[in-house]
Amino acid sequence: MRPLDAPGLLREIFVIRRNDRSLSIAAQTMLEFLMVRKPGISARANKGTGALRGC
Repeated sequence: MRPLDAPGLLREIFVIRRNDRSLSIAAQTMLEFLMVRKPGISARANKGTGALRGC
């Protein structure tokens, strides 16, 4: 992968999951990938939704 060189580019990504089922290995890996790369200033996880802002 290569980073985008677009200053000011911002995208909201929301992760919606069920509480009674676990994620597949691929989905869990994708979620971990997003969490590691989320920006520190504007990113916050919304309680209960798993939403990531600013990713």
